[in-house]
Amino acid sequence: MSSLASVAAYLQLPAISLIRIAVCLLLPLVVVVMVVGFLQRCGRRTKPKQKCQYVEPAPPNFDSENEIVIVGAGVLGSSLASALSRDGRKVTVIERDLQEPNRIVGELLQPGGYAALQKLGLKEAVEGIDAHIVHGYVIHDNTTKSMVALSYPLDDTGKVLTGRSFHHGRFIMGLRREAKKDGATLIEGAASSLLEDPHGHIVGVLYKDKASGTDKVPKNPQDGVRE
Repeated sequence: MSSLASVAAYLQLPAISLIRIAVCLLLPLVVVVMVVGFLQRCGRRTKPKQKCQYVEPAPPNFDSENEIVIVGAGVLGSSLASALSRDGRKVTVIERDLQEPNRIVGELLQPGGYAALQKLGLKEAVEGIDAHIVHGYVIHDNTTKSMVALSYPLDDTGKVLTGRSFHHGRFIMGLRREAKKDGATLIEGAASSLLEDPHGHIVGVLYKDKASGTDKVPKNPQDGVRE
């Protein structure tokens, strides 16, 4: 308390004023610390544990038949399956539902995304799905009934960059079609856990087959669906 009085005298402030200032400065910090601690405790309680099953020995011929197993045949999973298959990898994709998705999301592929799709060699994924070429936007003013056209930037050749607008589900099916065409195997089922050997190495994926309802491990390309 004597130290506090000395500081107060030096600042020419009453001790009670100095205490109030200290409380005002420290209270927000205390609240932040309490909130962070609470969130960390909640995170530790709710963080899901990765489900693994231990197998000994590893499934026969698994590594020799499937170099890569991808869970999920959405935009990323299907594109990755195509790229890796064309690279000579043996790829299996496990997807919960191989029917065409019916939801409105990602209906416009901007020029940058379309350029990335072309670089991946997946341009044909937007062919035959009633995709529309998009050159930019048009802004409408309801008050004056006027409109302003905003086109995309120009490319190196002076042409306007273009995007593609389409139905999300058809685009997903186009990507899956390309993945199968490139040699990937698509399996319809729900992945349930990883297969891990006693040394901590992940050696496979256990999934529940949608048709039979039984637990399976993808061991060879014939387990999946090919065109």
